[in-house]
Amino acid sequence: MLVAAHTSVPVAEIHAILHDEVESVTYIVQSKLPGCSLSLLLPTLQPDQQATIELELKEILRELSLLDTYGQMGMVGKPSQFLGFHPFEVHGPWEATNLLEFLTWPINKANSAFGCTVIEPIDFGNFDLQKPPIFSHGDLVPENILIHDGHVSGIIDWEHAGWYPYFWNAYIAQRNWHRYPKIWLDMVPNIMIPYRRDWIVFRHDIFGKANRYL
Repeated sequence: MLVAAHTSVPVAEIHAILHDEVESVTYIVQSKLPGCSLSLLLPTLQPDQQATIELELKEILRELSLLDTYGQMGMVGKPSQFLGFHPFEVHGPWEATNLLEFLTWPINKANSAFGCTVIEPIDFGNFDLQKPPIFSHGDLVPENILIHDGHVSGIIDWEHAGWYPYFWNAYIAQRNWHRYPKIWLDMVPNIMIPYRRDWIVFRHDIFGKANRYL
């Protein structure tokens, strides 16, 4: 794997990849990482534990940023495509080679689905269109962060990994803020740039509106 080969981020070791041609299903045989989900520990985290985890996650994101130039917009192995985003997957893969295309794809799909303008043009001035994509886990939330003996022991579920808009980590970490104890939102700015305006505009004015019509 790209991450295992070029970083020290704790990931499971892959032993085999098996594909069932009949069922069209791929199975991955990998090692089990120690620890339990951060989502289970958030309510009882002590300040010193919180600070340690924040520093370790910040370092993990720094290491992942070393892979920013290893690929182009899109998921690993699927250049310019983003899969698994309900309900957009039924309208074909989300396709983009740059940030502007990424932002306009959901809008265009919603408008074309209705044959008229259901989503008015968005002010893209809220985004830094010149910022290059970042390499992202794609779904870095507490459920996918393992903690063992007070330290980050693993990052799991890399199926969405790839090169995303610069604000993607912040969007994923904060979009479902209401599901987590407040401590998680307190931790986020200490782990990454929160890009609050950027992800909120994306969530409400682009993804949210398109989701309403598709």
